[in-house]
Amino acid sequence: MIFAFHEPMALVDTNFARVGERVFGYNMPSQPHKSEEVYQFFDSLMPDNPGLCRALNLALLDLADAICTPSDPSCPSCPLATSCLYWKENRR
Repeated sequence: MIFAFHEPMALVDTNFARVGERVFGYNMPSQPHKSEEVYQFFDSLMPDNPGLCRALNLALLDLADAICTPSDPSCPSCPLATSCLYWKENRR
């Protein structure tokens, strides 16, 4: 919807779920893309402006791919590290 119809909403997938779980300490269900509660959570973080919303969605996907990886995340280089619960709890 965000990419085809420019509706400001979150793109929820496993990458988004991982970032949300780590940064905010949000307890994700096993299938976050099927959870209305998860969509509401991420939608509340999205800007109303479709262009900014699209950019934030893409930025979070890039962050999950390059830094907040499933195993061995690069927390020290993450731009969200100072506000990330995972980093604060697992700092080495």
